[in-house]
Formats: sequence, structure tokens, C-alpha cells
Amino acid sequence: MFCWFTGMSPEVAAALITVSGAILGAWLLYMSTIAVARKNLFVTTVTTERAKWREELRKATGALYPAVRAALETRTAETLGALDEQRIAIRLRLNPSREEKHKLDIAISDALQALILAVERNDPIEAYTRLELIESNVQQLLKQEWDKSKGEARSGELAP
Repeated sequence: MFCWFTGMSPEVAAALITVSGAILGAWLLYMSTIAVARKNLFVTTVTTERAKWREELRKATGALYPAVRAALETRTAETLGALDEQRIAIRLRLNPSREEKHKLDIAISDALQALILAVERNDPIEAYTRLELIESNVQQLLKQEWDKSKGEARSGELAP
């Protein structure tokens, strides 16, 4: 029998439709796989960078204590410079936004400023009080970010 629409036999038309469908299906599958792979790579990259950020913040915060102690014991250009270096290392890892959702970043930044002023006044009680506040807020921030990263790794979706 002759297919009036295509001018070819129904068997040839059916084969052509089948082959075309298979090609289209394979192409759609390929594009879908590429999109999923790109998304997974992006989530993995962000998660890895967040892990590095957490580790760097943890180290910088830990190095703040000996820097403060040294600056309070001997206020020299060297000890004050080392303290300032640690302050900057922490601040550069904080979100500078003053939005409510970044309240831990704000609290850490404010406490760092007060810490520097306390050291400049040679007030160890205030300095160590600010250090405790910084440690507590950094600890909460690290926990918050760790929970966010775990959720992203499980879901494959980045948190807002």
C-alpha cells in the first residue's frame, strides 16, 4: 500500500518515524544528562568551597586568641600587626551585609571592632569578653553553614 501523505509505503514511513523518535529521545536524554551533570558539578563546587571557607574561618578564629594575648602582654608594632592580620582574616570571610539574616556575621564583625578597641585601651577583661563572644558567634555560624551544606549535598539544591 502506498502512503498518500508521504509518498512512501507505510512500512518505510513507520520505520522513519521510529528512527526519528529514537534519535529525538536519545538527544533529549543526552541534554537532560548534561543539565543534571552541570547542576551536580555546580552544587559540588559550591559545597567544596564552603568547606574550605569553614576551615579557613575556624583557623583564623583560633589564631585570634594568641594574637590578642601577645598584644595585651607586649603592645608592639609586631604584636598589634599580628592581631590586625587575624582580624582581617576573619572579617574577609564574613558577609558584609547588614541584613537581619546575616546577624551572626554582624555580631562577629562588631565584636572584632570592640576587641581591637579593648586591646588598644589595654583592657584585658573587655578583650577576653569580646573573644568569647566572637568564638560563640563563629561557632554558631560554622554550625549554620555546615547544616546548610549537608542539606545541599542531600538535596542537590543550593540553599538561598
